[in-house]
Amino acid sequence: FGARAGADVDNSPAIRKAIETAAAAGGGTVVFPAAAQPYGITDSIRVNADNIHIVAGGAAVFLAAGAGTGGIRV
Repeated sequence: FGARAGADVDNSPAIRKAIETAAAAGGGTVVFPAAAQPYGITDSIRVNADNIHIVAGGAAVFLAAGAGTGGIRV
């Protein structure tokens, strides 16, 4: 979906699209590959399904200052 590690990169659209695609498919897992730098996001991301798993082994997600209203909401 185009997300790439780097705090200066806005991955919000790519992460949102991955979650929406998994939800539309009836559920699934969104995986953040291990990375030396965090995956930056600049907006809140809402997960509106109960069958979505988010896996980030060896990865971190960085919420930029002033982004959204509270980060990743699950």
